[in-house]
Amino acid sequence: MNDDGELSPGWYDELESLIGQSAGHIVFADLQGETRLMEAVVDAAEALWQRLRSPWTLVEIWNNGTTVWRSPDGDQTVTVTPGGEMDSSDSSAT
Repeated sequence: MNDDGELSPGWYDELESLIGQSAGHIVFADLQGETRLMEAVVDAAEALWQRLRSPWTLVEIWNNGTTVWRSPDGDQTVTVTPGGEMDSSDSSAT
């Protein structure tokens, strides 16, 4: 945000540019938590990195701050809520 409390131009593009990035990259990129969604993405990346220590990739950011991540081999997804809860699913089980 700028000094007037307004969002900086391009905040959405910065958030959208995180799609396809690994949790580790997001954690160590020193992103500014300009919006609630950006803070939720960074928090989810930190939680995922702390728990799994592998390059899970961000695939979705929902309006409520929930994020969806894909495993390195692409056969699992994990949904991370803004509260840090993780729910995993195995895509090969469908």
